[in-house]
Amino acid sequence: MQLKSGDLLLLEDIPDEDAAKLAALANDPIILRNVGSHSFPHPYTKEAALDFMHLNREMFRKRFRFDFYIHYRDDLCGVIEISDINYEDRNAHVGYWIAASYRNRGIATESLRLISGFAHTHLRLHKLHTRVLSFNVQSMQVLISNGFFIEGYLRDHFYLDGQYYAFYSMGKILEEKQ
Repeated sequence: MQLKSGDLLLLEDIPDEDAAKLAALANDPIILRNVGSHSFPHPYTKEAALDFMHLNREMFRKRFRFDFYIHYRDDLCGVIEISDINYEDRNAHVGYWIAASYRNRGIATESLRLISGFAHTHLRLHKLHTRVLSFNVQSMQVLISNGFFIEGYLRDHFYLDGQYYAFYSMGKILEEKQ
């Protein structure tokens, strides 16, 4: 499956040969710091990339996760995902990261717009949600520009490098006109 807009292409699959490039892009301390997850590998090795590429995304014939590899002008530059899909309540988590040399080009903003449309039209979801670390202003701007609202504040919720950080909980109702 693929989603396209101008120079941007989101692909659900990439060949195993791209694992080394994915690892090189993801092996960035800024990404590690900004994703707000202790399960994001560091260092991000080729083996970690292959593990991610081959993740099980289905249970009982139901997809619980969609990962798209972001390509800008035919170059792999990041990942965007819909995960923890709850078909009964029609909501899911969204997350993304963009490699350092591709930031500040609107790639994350447009990728999130595309994935929101996919979540609404293909998956029939009502809402997307995520959390963003309070210091990650750029990601918060991407979310707000895509119609996400702050729905909560989780104080001292994430421990990183000997310090606690807060998360903003953010959500978007997909059926609302923006």
